[in-house]
Amino acid sequence: YALRTAAAVWRFWQHRAHLGEGRARLQALLALPAAQTRNAVRARALGALGSIAYWQGDYGPMGAAYEEALAIAREVGDSRLISHALFDLSFAPLVEQDLDRHEELLRESLALATETDMALTAQIWVSLGYLQVFRGDPAKALEPIERAISIQRTLGDRNFVAQNLFGLAGAAFLTGDFDAAKAHVLEAATILTEVGSPMMSATMLWPLAFVANQEGRYRWAAQVLGAWARVREEMGGGPPTFILTPLFGDQEAAARRALGDEEYERARAEGYAMSLDEAIAFALDEPD
Repeated sequence: YALRTAAAVWRFWQHRAHLGEGRARLQALLALPAAQTRNAVRARALGALGSIAYWQGDYGPMGAAYEEALAIAREVGDSRLISHALFDLSFAPLVEQDLDRHEELLRESLALATETDMALTAQIWVSLGYLQVFRGDPAKALEPIERAISIQRTLGDRNFVAQNLFGLAGAAFLTGDFDAAKAHVLEAATILTEVGSPMMSATMLWPLAFVANQEGRYRWAAQVLGAWARVREEMGGGPPTFILTPLFGDQEAAARRALGDEEYERARAEGYAMSLDEAIAFALDEPD
């Protein structure tokens, strides 16, 4: 019962920025003798553990947990469980930039996703959209990401709508449509201020800093990036960053070049001193 509950509430640990606590509890429960039975409960708990490790940027343990979860799901023979496990495991080759294997796992997951599991279907479409970005064709990413957002709006899943609007913004920017990208970022940020999840709210900081840099508001960007750095330290993780710099450039370096070292460090320190609530209010208060 404890393992089942822990697996079910991992999103709470994620949203409330209790990643360390969630991981420690899941690891302790999974190590118990009673938890060694290879059943659906253990598979879901391993999936939860892998997902927390992903948000902590700890990709080796993430992959190991996802691999075992998929093996158990196949043994159990539950197609829905297999589909979720395949989707989770697809992030392991993504981290390693093995895009063909990433797509293979996503396609297998999509084929098994049932019509009633629209939440998972939407997540898969988003990942297939991002795959086009990673392959250098962001224009082809727009439709699958928009399709996923439409599903998530229907489901009322505002957290995922916001997160995927950030992804849509990235794809739009890479096609040269900065106005659309900025509009998507601002819509996502507005949604997240209403959702009330500390971890999810924090995800708006990097995109808003990116927008500021693009508009030449470098000191503003440096302050927001300083706040972003503090938030990630305090929360013990956050959204994965391994794809941001290759696709969109080093935002700290861009602000530093524009401001010079001394002014950049001063602005970053001002942002670093902010609480999360102060940082979000500051980041959203765009100057005229």
